Amino acid sequence: MGAQIHARQARQSKRGATRVFRCRYEQDGEAGVHYFTVVTRPKADARLLIDQAVAAPPCPRPEHTGRHVWPNGTYKTAAGERQRYRCVNREDDSDYHSFSAELPRAVVEEETCCPDCEVLTPRHAGTEAASRRLNVPTPVVVSVLRDLADGHAYTAVSKRALEQMKRPTGRVRTVGGKTPDELHEAGQFGPRRELKAHWHLSADILERFAPFVTEPAFEAMRVEEAAYRAEGLPVVYFADEVSVKRDYARSATLTSAPVVWTALVVSRTRWERDKDGRVTGRSSRLVRVRALPNASAEAWRLVLAELDAPNFLVADGAAAIEKAATAVWGKKTTVVPCMFHATRNIEANLTPTRGGLADKVRDHMYALSRDLMRDGGPKAVSSWFDDLEDVTAAADLPADLVAAQRRRYEPLLRRTALVAQRHNDPEVQVSNAAVEAQIRLWVKRMTTRRGAMFSNLARTNLLGDLIVTGANGALLDQHEVARAIRHASKTHRGWAPPPRALTEPAGVLGLRDAFSVTELLERHSS
Repeated sequence: MGAQIHARQARQSKRGATRVFRCRYEQDGEAGVHYFTVVTRPKADARLLIDQAVAAPPCPRPEHTGRHVWPNGTYKTAAGERQRYRCVNREDDSDYHSFSAELPRAVVEEETCCPDCEVLTPRHAGTEAASRRLNVPTPVVVSVLRDLADGHAYTAVSKRALEQMKRPTGRVRTVGGKTPDELHEAGQFGPRRELKAHWHLSADILERFAPFVTEPAFEAMRVEEAAYRAEGLPVVYFADEVSVKRDYARSATLTSAPVVWTALVVSRTRWERDKDGRVTGRSSRLVRVRALPNASAEAWRLVLAELDAPNFLVADGAAAIEKAATAVWGKKTTVVPCMFHATRNIEANLTPTRGGLADKVRDHMYALSRDLMRDGGPKAVSSWFDDLEDVTAAADLPADLVAAQRRRYEPLLRRTALVAQRHNDPEVQVSNAAVEAQIRLWVKRMTTRRGAMFSNLARTNLLGDLIVTGANGALLDQHEVARAIRHASKTHRGWAPPPRALTEPAGVLGLRDAFSVTELLERHSS
């Protein structure tokens, strides 16, 4: 005879709604009865359901596929506690080992939640480290990169990073039996010296993780330029240089101080289009910021060799830029002398040492415009110089001085006028004001005042790459930057790139050594 099951009373417990059942059965001719409880409607546990949404990380050993993996305590680091796991053989419990994830994850507490949506974080979805053995959380790494791209100093960025990690921002060691507070009171270690002790924190993060962000950004620029060429839009570059002087640390107004190094800057026109592909406007974007000892033709060759040949290169008429462009790109690129620099130089050369330039002469300088060149072409430039000779003669300026300016700048401006006359759909600019605006907006933050303190060529150029990346908006999405860093680390099994001491055992090139340009050219040619 089979057992008979009868439902009895319902109850509420911590597990949810339950019901007691009575079972009547017969065994060996004797009747028996027992009771048992079944959970009919389990109570939903938000934490349990969320924890089940993300599985534990797999064992890093390929031969251990299919084993049990569960949490195995935590371990402490300077960046906080991190989760450890245990891998156990399903058939033999004594066969096990401990491991951490490829990118170690932070421990998830009971109330840990996403800062954006305030949803509880799954137990196995703690914040991933940027790389193994790194005691800096990934959000802090992203914050450091963004602050450096905004032009903040290494020391200030390092101090902010330490504050975010709730770690001391000064010296913490005891010296001569005196605590840091006692050293403060004795005046042996000032606050400025303590802050400088941590400048390398942000510098190390820059060297280790910036390439993971800058290289994809440069590739995106190259893809965008290729799309312009496919659509028949011109690719227009603008080139200029910024001289960093030794006395900038004391005053930004000195002009006679020696030049320590030079920032070579290249920007590009970005065409704004509507949904139908029609050009509705334009904007300027940085393409490269290179720190080199000088602005020679060889230095510009190093910069331009990194870029694909544009249709037009607008420069200030410097022979070094045009010579480098011809050597690198040949006839693929049309070099356009900047109209603004030409007229400004003519005005400066005509201005007497005492007194000012006559009003009619100064007004005539502003009469030369792109619209005039578009309508009249090179002939408009010749007519403008004819009128310039008339107004300068009326102002009693030396005729030979005006003739010298005409011999020098008329051929350049006629080339500019030819571009203005032929390329108007869309309109190609004939002034490099775009790159000067980018210099004021981004590059000056790096070169003004503290710029003379830079001496490491490789690190300074990496900082320039990061500034270009930030200027193009590639650092705005914190989650995307963190994802790119973690993805790059996973391709190296969780390890960050090796330090410079291993990759460059002979040392780094000096930013103030002119022979660095020759060395870089030899490396590039080989």
